[in-house]
Amino acid sequence: MTWFIPSEIAQLSMDVILSLVFLYLYLNDRKSYILVWSIGWGVWSLKYFFEILLYLGNPTKFLEIATLLCWLFGSFLLAYGTFIFINKKIPKYFSLGTLITSIWILISIVFNMDPIIYTIPIFMFPGTMYIWTGIVLLKLNKSHIPGKYITVWAFLLGGIHLADYPILSRYPVFAPWGYLIAAILSFIIGNSLMVAYYQKIRKDLSDSESRFRLLAENAQDMIFRYSLDNNPRMEYISPAVEKITGYPIGEFLINPDLYFNIIELDEEIPDSLSKKELFIMQNELLMKLTKKDGSTIWIEQHSTPIFDKKGNIIAIEGISRDITERKTAEDEIIRLDKSRRSLLSNISHELKTPITSIQGYIEALLDNVITESEDIEFYLKLIHSRTLGLNRIIRDLFELARLESRHISFNFQPFFLTELLNQIHNKYKTDINHAGINCIIEETYSDSSRISIDMDRIDQVFTNIISNGIRYTPKNGTITISHRIIKEENKLLFKISDTGSGIENEHIPHIFDRFYKASKSRESSRGNSGLGLAITKEIVEAHKGDIWIESIPGKGSTFCFTIPLLSDTTKKLVANDFN
Repeated sequence: MTWFIPSEIAQLSMDVILSLVFLYLYLNDRKSYILVWSIGWGVWSLKYFFEILLYLGNPTKFLEIATLLCWLFGSFLLAYGTFIFINKKIPKYFSLGTLITSIWILISIVFNMDPIIYTIPIFMFPGTMYIWTGIVLLKLNKSHIPGKYITVWAFLLGGIHLADYPILSRYPVFAPWGYLIAAILSFIIGNSLMVAYYQKIRKDLSDSESRFRLLAENAQDMIFRYSLDNNPRMEYISPAVEKITGYPIGEFLINPDLYFNIIELDEEIPDSLSKKELFIMQNELLMKLTKKDGSTIWIEQHSTPIFDKKGNIIAIEGISRDITERKTAEDEIIRLDKSRRSLLSNISHELKTPITSIQGYIEALLDNVITESEDIEFYLKLIHSRTLGLNRIIRDLFELARLESRHISFNFQPFFLTELLNQIHNKYKTDINHAGINCIIEETYSDSSRISIDMDRIDQVFTNIISNGIRYTPKNGTITISHRIIKEENKLLFKISDTGSGIENEHIPHIFDRFYKASKSRESSRGNSGLGLAITKEIVEAHKGDIWIESIPGKGSTFCFTIPLLSDTTKKLVANDFN
């Protein structure tokens, strides 16, 4: 049997290599079935080692028992690891049969039973385990174990070969072929398990990538990976980017700097830092983003730098979320709190002087300091006048507070431009003329332009501005009301000009502030609350318009404000309603 030792050494070497390979895989992946396989191949290698000792030395019962037990437990461990691999519970009779067979081996060797008798159950049972493992693998769905058929046939043939050993071993002519077949099947089983393991890893990775891509592509947030190698580029960006920015994915992949060009950081950054460097330094950023249509939104970005094994930054991965609604709500809360504080401050400041004055008059009357009936009547009228002034201030304060806090609802209705111009002509020309001031109102004309306004509130705007003009325009002066359409902006521009004293340049930026008075003595003498222009500004802005003032000291002032015209789409809807 000159072939025996070389074949045993070859199988021993192969099983040791398989055991070490699976051990290496276990140390990297920490999967329990890999460790069981590694131990199984290690036990098989011990079996060949003991066989070599039996052949070279004097056979002992210890070596015979050790050889058969390694055969048995090596087979059991390979089958057990495979069941763990396919997430199946190993049959109880595998464990029970292994225990019983182990006892049978001990009894048979100790009592010197005929080898033919005691080897039949010893080899039939491991063979049965292999065959059953192959059948279980065969019944599995393909998705459980990729490339399963190679492993199935390896276990089936390996089990058959184990089972036929007691029969074929009686014929020396079959012995070399039996060992060769056993070596081949053992090699196939080991490699098929390794291939199945790698295919499973590949499938799990593919499934994981598919789940991540599905999650990323259906997420409302924008997910991206930006490479920072020699060719900086956007490696991946999720489809949500188109909804958030208005730009298609392709534009970000073609233009590596597009994302950095459309964002504006909420904080100032040193000139020495670029936006990319700031992305690396700060994991959370608040930014303003300009969309493709020119509108702006607020986004919150969380980013993480990715390092290679040498510690070099190779990419930035991040998630950007549209937080415009949240930012608007936060700004609104701040604005409301500021409005509340300002209201309380203004109430305490503006009411203190008239209340003190009224209190002084009343105390004088109570103390009989004023006794003449004419004087009493005069001071009572003065108190009444001060009371009316207080009521006006309080009313305007609360109206302004409600406007600033958006607690006033507007009744927007579509109007033809000619309707608004006719109302201005009919209402304000008489008021201006009665004040002894000349009035020039641009003649109305037929125009199809329409605007959506709250007529009562716009009337309040005209009343406040025209009243202000009447207050500061001398007799025989002129107030002119004009308008024009700004086609490129689709807006209606109104101008209300007077020939009054005008306003100094330093006062113009504050003219719409509450209680701001460019000439305090004249303002107080004319009974103005100082809130009319602040209210006017809030009403115009509620109409999505702008308001400003142009003034030349000594020549007069012009108040300008705009109101958006209805778009063509809205015009059609309004026309259908009118028809």
